[in-house]
Amino acid sequence: MDSKTTGIVTYLTLIGFIIALAAGTKDEYSAQHMNNALVNMLFCLPVILGWVPILGWILDLWVLFVGVCTIIGFIHACMGKPFETPLIGKIKIIKA
Repeated sequence: MDSKTTGIVTYLTLIGFIIALAAGTKDEYSAQHMNNALVNMLFCLPVILGWVPILGWILDLWVLFVGVCTIIGFIHACMGKPFETPLIGKIKIIKA
């Protein structure tokens, strides 16, 4: 897969992320999109699984924010542009 395809597939659920990680290119562009998708998934996971039911609507807003950032990242990947998620984009798990 080329870099643009890797960036696009990364945002398509956890299975797409695993496919991009296994078969995609490992350049800086695709690594940035893979990192964004992974951080977005990790930050939504506790809320989706219901581990933090105490905060209620605040967490709903957080999931909405991360979801919008994921959609914006997907759009940037389709256009071939790098994108860093606001607030949580500085967290680097995957390096190029």
